[in-house]
Amino acid sequence: MKLRQWGVGVAAFVLAMGGLTGGQRSNELLAEEFTYVLQEGQPGFHVEDVAISVDPRLQKHNLGGMWSLDIWQDNGVALIRFDLSSIPPTARVKSAILELLSYSVGFSQTDIRRSWPVHVYECNHEWKEGTGLNTSAIQDGATIRTSDGTQPWPNGQVTASAGELLATTVHRGGKTRWYKWRLKPEIVEEWISGERPNRGLMVWGKRPGKAVSFVSSQSSTVVNRPILRVTIQGPADVVRQYKVRVAADVKAAKRLMVAERYKKFRKREPTNVGLTGEAVRIGDIEWTVVAVQNMGNTLKSSNEFIDDLKTNGKFVWVEVRVENKGKDLRTLVAPPILDGAGRGFVSSSEDTFHVPEDKNLFLLKNLNPNIPFNAVLIYEVPNDSSQISLIVGDLDLFDAGEGAIDLGL
Repeated sequence: MKLRQWGVGVAAFVLAMGGLTGGQRSNELLAEEFTYVLQEGQPGFHVEDVAISVDPRLQKHNLGGMWSLDIWQDNGVALIRFDLSSIPPTARVKSAILELLSYSVGFSQTDIRRSWPVHVYECNHEWKEGTGLNTSAIQDGATIRTSDGTQPWPNGQVTASAGELLATTVHRGGKTRWYKWRLKPEIVEEWISGERPNRGLMVWGKRPGKAVSFVSSQSSTVVNRPILRVTIQGPADVVRQYKVRVAADVKAAKRLMVAERYKKFRKREPTNVGLTGEAVRIGDIEWTVVAVQNMGNTLKSSNEFIDDLKTNGKFVWVEVRVENKGKDLRTLVAPPILDGAGRGFVSSSEDTFHVPEDKNLFLLKNLNPNIPFNAVLIYEVPNDSSQISLIVGDLDLFDAGEGAIDLGL
């Protein structure tokens, strides 16, 4: 694996050390590591995958919309492609690990107990994920016959596009568990640099097979979707720059997701969006979510004579700092929240004795100019509520717009 150029600053660093003539200097140059965790649904990353079924009943079915990747049929394969554009093209890859969650194994006990080598190859032909299901013959993506719904696979079969073998892992037993494949880092490095086209991976368990289903990128549970962990290494200062860049990219992607959710349910563009800890200004009012906590189903009382509050859902505790940046008095009222299902909730009116007295909004609060006020708001939401945003405005009768702040829940 050759060492890639790391930029002007690193070139100066190399010259100062007298070049890369010794192993010790090379080790000093590659002084720090950073791991990218690529998974569909995580901000900034995108994954495509599709199972290719050899079941005669599904020959015209694209399965790109399925939440499983089944490779149980003889010569049935799964195709997976991770978007690597978030990784700098000059990065040197130390390791690349594919992780898939096996959640179903069958059919006979003999099959289940069989130790089965599952191979991962480089795919050498372009393909399209599609959106199809096993319930309808949609051909907008790869099938057993075509790579994209129209063009046939080379030599008439998908497995003819299997390229270099990148890794093999033995599937054992029938328990739900994660499996890992340590891919050849030099291949992934060339995908990242653009020296080699990234047509993705082909997961192929050859005969005699068993019925193995992995979770796909379409699963509603983000943490169960396919993962690619790419560890890069390089000079400490350059790797630190990567970390800063990734953090900024993730934040930008999260803000975009907040804005998209707002537009979907409020049917208009938000004036501003932000994340917990960031100041979001709407008109003359600046909002900053200071702290967020999932309190579970019990809200403890701060008064010994008042009972704890109970719910069949969960309580969400939000502390928000509000400042009037204008010149006129405003009246602070508790803003609502909106979850990822489009459900709106208002602050509980029963929490008077369950929040600090100096941060209580039981009564309306006058918000004088340039005097910040920290308020604690309690929301009662269903247990399945997630992707929650605080919906904030300018507290003016003449509305200057509305924005959303992601609460990280």
